[in-house]
Amino acid sequence: MKALVIGAGMMGKAITYDLAHSPGVGEIILADIDSDRVTQAAHTLGKNVKPQKLDVSFYDDVIELMSQVDVAIGATSYNHNLLLTKAAIEGGIHFCDLGGNMDVVDRQLSLH
Repeated sequence: MKALVIGAGMMGKAITYDLAHSPGVGEIILADIDSDRVTQAAHTLGKNVKPQKLDVSFYDDVIELMSQVDVAIGATSYNHNLLLTKAAIEGGIHFCDLGGNMDVVDRQLSLH
């Protein structure tokens, strides 16, 4: 399995660490808007973690990155969750996020 973790903050790093040390997980792309943060984090989390600069406000870039993986995990602000959900649906991949706001969750669920 190839995974994408979006967000190299505390939660994103913890998720990436768990994935990097789980059987059956191949390459993990860790993406974040801050290229220095994501590069530093990727190099400390495992040799199968690849850093990638990503600004989630560029929808086509999100779709392109999601098309390279089997599953994406959103570890950014809940404000990005609806956009990331739409991108995952369009890309035909599994997606999970950290939740955080029921209005956003309700809108995500309405997408089926």
